Amino acid sequence: MKDKIILSGNPIILDIGTYDGVDSIEFLNLYSNAKVFAFEADSRSIDLFKHSISSKKQLQILLDYYNVHCNSIDDLFKKVNSSNLNLIEKAVSNIDGKTTWYNSQQIPPLSEKEKERGIKEWSASSSINKPLNHLKTFEVVEFDDPIEVPSIKLDTWFESQSDIDFIDFIWADVNGGERELVLGGLNTLKNHASYLYTEFSDNQMMEGQPTLNEILDMLDGTFTILNKKVNGTGMYGNALLKNKNI
Repeated sequence: MKDKIILSGNPIILDIGTYDGVDSIEFLNLYSNAKVFAFEADSRSIDLFKHSISSKKQLQILLDYYNVHCNSIDDLFKKVNSSNLNLIEKAVSNIDGKTTWYNSQQIPPLSEKEKERGIKEWSASSSINKPLNHLKTFEVVEFDDPIEVPSIKLDTWFESQSDIDFIDFIWADVNGGERELVLGGLNTLKNHASYLYTEFSDNQMMEGQPTLNEILDMLDGTFTILNKKVNGTGMYGNALLKNKNI
């Protein structure tokens, strides 16, 4: 879906639910003057993100794992360790302060490639919401009892950025927390964001997870669908949305 967007020469990009940082890194690889803000609340993913950019070797391992090509590992390494990439250790929801968090765990042992990347525990499915049909769809993934993690509303974050008045692209992978993301960021999304990429589910992978139509309704019709991909089971999907007013 990244191939279907056209961004400005100096884009502001938000990667919400960054996990190991690969999407943030790929955006910096695609746009030489991009400024990326990566949000992540799972401490295990935060550690993995930092490990992935700790050396040129680890950065290359990450790129190879996802088949991401870069022209210069030296240039990209400098960029991901500069002010072009900002890691914010918080969840993005409809709460300023603390929110619930369900850590995911993978039952099978990690593969050698996963260990090589620095993964110690499976954290890619963690969410602010309790799992529902996710438990049936991915039986190898379990969830711990909820803990609390730092949280911020998208609107609160945006209003605190005195030097940013426009967001070119929001890449959101929040594993069932789409409703809270939208409700906490309505002003920013409707009036200051051009593109939004988001997951959705017609079968509540997580409790309260909205359908794509519900997401569009919450956004008051300001966004239109550019591209949509549904999982083979029909349980969940991803959509690329464009703000019609920007």
